[in-house]
Order: sequence, then C-alpha cells, then structure tokens
Amino acid sequence: VFLVLELSDGRYGIGAASPAPMVTGESIEDTLGALQEQAEALLLGRDIRDIHTLLRRAATQLAGRPAAMAAVDLALHDALGHYLDRPLVEWLGRAQEGMSTSITIGIKETLEEVLAEADEYQQRGFRVIKLKIGQQPEADIETVLALRQAVGPAMTIRVDANQGYTPAQLQAFAHACREAAVEFIEQPFPPAHLHWQRQLPPALSARCAADEDLHALDSALQVSPKAATKNRDDPRASQTPAPAAGPYRVVSVGAEPGSGSQPRSRTWSWAIRPMKWPIAKGPAACSMWVRAASASPRASA
Repeated sequence: VFLVLELSDGRYGIGAASPAPMVTGESIEDTLGALQEQAEALLLGRDIRDIHTLLRRAATQLAGRPAAMAAVDLALHDALGHYLDRPLVEWLGRAQEGMSTSITIGIKETLEEVLAEADEYQQRGFRVIKLKIGQQPEADIETVLALRQAVGPAMTIRVDANQGYTPAQLQAFAHACREAAVEFIEQPFPPAHLHWQRQLPPALSARCAADEDLHALDSALQVSPKAATKNRDDPRASQTPAPAAGPYRVVSVGAEPGSGSQPRSRTWSWAIRPMKWPIAKGPAACSMWVRAASASPRASA
C-alpha cells in the first residue's frame, strides 16, 4: 500500500506499508481502511514543522495498525526532507557513511538450488547473502556449512530463521555452524518470546536480530537496550518508560527517497483518490494517492 502525501507546491512525500496478517496483524484491506478513515483528520492542512506532534497523534489513532502507521511515518519524513532540502539521514544524524545490504536466498527444495543461486549472486558482485532457514534445523546446518564452503570466506552470510527455532535448536545450530561465521540470526523465535531470547548465552543473544518483534518505536525500546539509549532524546520516545534491558541486537536496514533540489512547502492539504498508474501488478496490488487540494497554507480540515 502506497501513501503519497502531496504538498501545496506540487511536490510529494511517499510512504509505504507492507501489511501481512502473520507479521503486522493487518490485511491490505485493514491498512487501506485505517488510512482512509484516519489520515485526513490527522494530516489535512497541518504544518510539516509539527512532524513530531503529527507522529504522536498518528501513533494513537493508528494503534494496532503498524503497517498503516509506517506509511504515514515514511510519507511525513520524506516530505520533511524535501521541505528542509536535506537528506533525511543528515537531519536524523548520520552515524555511518554506509552499510552493506544483502541479497536474499529463499527456502529451496534442494541444497543444489541454494548453491546455484549463491553462485549467481556472487558472480553478479553481491558480497552479503541472507539465507532463509527455520523449517528443518538439522538440514539448516548442512545448508549453511555447504554455503560457506561454496562462497568462500569473503562473503558475509546472514540467516533469517523465520521464527522457526526453540532455544535449544538455536544453540545447536550456532554451535554446529561456528566455523561458517554467520554474522547474525534474524528472528529465531516466534514474536513475544523475549523470555526465550533471554535464556541464550550473551554472545549468542548479541548475534540475534529482531524482525517480527518490531512494530513501532516502543517495541524497539523493549527488545534492545541500545535502542533505548540511542533514542532517549527522540521526542516520540519522551513518554515511553525506560524498559528493562532487552535481549535483541536490533538491525534496521532501510532507505529513504532522496530530497529534491528545492525546498517543499511546509504545509499540505490533500484528498484520497485512486492512483493513476500501477505501482504493482497482480490481485493483491493496492495503492493510495494523496494529492494537493489547496495551495493555501494551513488549509482548514
């Protein structure tokens, strides 16, 4: 689901939601409905400089709809970046000059398929592979060891366990694959099983990354003590009690659209209508467009 928030000068910020019942607890229809019912009252005619107030209100109104909230959050930040004429990474406080992303190998029927796809990606220049595992813990060990042997020591290997392990299975996997130098293990346990995570040896827990356990800022604060420290000055976290030390290493990889060469207007007004071009094809493809309805600043709702 795409949310396009257009400013009164015609430029726009783009947000995206990826609802999935097993991950966010939302269907595409849920997300569209939440945006159509709540977004106008939240955003119509508001000032982009009030972004933190808008985000706080949106978090309240869209509670239980994290995918819809993500679309609003991203669209607001993208619009703000253009208004400031600054890349968001600079406004948020750049901490790194760059980070390596990965190419994913999904769960395959055979080991040969995994190795063939890894060879293709290596030939294409990829240097980080994320391997989907979690259905058969014992077979996962064989696959990861064979993958390391095939790609050599220079390739970074990450795995996504897809909530498929118990603590005992994860420890057995980590021990058996210690020579494979797996960088991190994404979401090894089902959501809301932080007590399992806390049972792990600290060194293994530090190599785990949260995915389905992350829905919003407050959940990041719950799963990671580092996140709590880094975000303590975030206005959105000002009302959040300091959590107990979380067990996860939070790994967040994403991208924001780059800012344009001209600042955007600080105000916008908008209306929802069907999109004029397809963002995706297929029976599950849905989208939203938010267009300028008035050029006047602080247009009333």
